[in-house]
Amino acid sequence: MGRRFAFQTVIPLGSYHDELRQAILEMKKPAGNNLSAAVGRLLARKTAIQLVQFHADVIVPIPMYWSHRLRRRTNSPEILAAEISLALGVPIEHPMLVRWRKTLPQNDLTPFERWENVRGAFRLAAGYIIDGAKVILVDDVLTTGATCNEAAKTLRRAGARSVIVAVAARTEQPA
Repeated sequence: MGRRFAFQTVIPLGSYHDELRQAILEMKKPAGNNLSAAVGRLLARKTAIQLVQFHADVIVPIPMYWSHRLRRRTNSPEILAAEISLALGVPIEHPMLVRWRKTLPQNDLTPFERWENVRGAFRLAAGYIIDGAKVILVDDVLTTGATCNEAAKTLRRAGARSVIVAVAARTEQPA
């Protein structure tokens, strides 16, 4: 597609297929919190050199819209981010980024629809100043990059110097 992303790079644990795909689907359920923590520890351990070399100031998970969070009762990106934070000793700021409007589930949309769906969906929460900060943005899976791009764009507009994305899985080819 030739898009230019608002984040510098993606650091994945692995590819979104087979066992890792099934694990991520299970992580999206309340009973998957322990699995999310284990995958987060593995992500932090396997990608530690790349993450440490970035010299991050803060870790920010991709947020859910409040009603989606209530329905799902878990947010695997928050759990992954907490494990990375613990491993790196870098603070996590899960309330920093807010999904201020409800979006459709991305998995049912075409690539073009995914980009449109998340356009303008994020805002920086009141009281946060991130001028010059280096941010690790965390999500469970990256397919087209639309969600992480929009979140990174929001962080960059708020003053972040650079943003990288850490994910449990990345698709081989954009969906």
